[in-house]
Amino acid sequence: VLAQQILVGIIWIGFSLVSLFILARTIFSLIIVTLPELTPIKSFRLSWRLTKGNTNALVVRLFIALIYIFLIT
Repeated sequence: VLAQQILVGIIWIGFSLVSLFILARTIFSLIIVTLPELTPIKSFRLSWRLTKGNTNALVVRLFIALIYIFLIT
């Protein structure tokens, strides 16, 4: 039973990290889409190009922000 809980915990952490990675790369598309003549798809692609190479730092900052949010509430 303990081995199953550990396995589920590891899988949960893995999925969480992948979700944070994708969120860090796409969150800027919400801001970029407000620029003139940019469609949502173009803003999504531009967001991925802008965050290329900085994703690890963005994930760490987003993770810290989520921890602060959970500690405050």
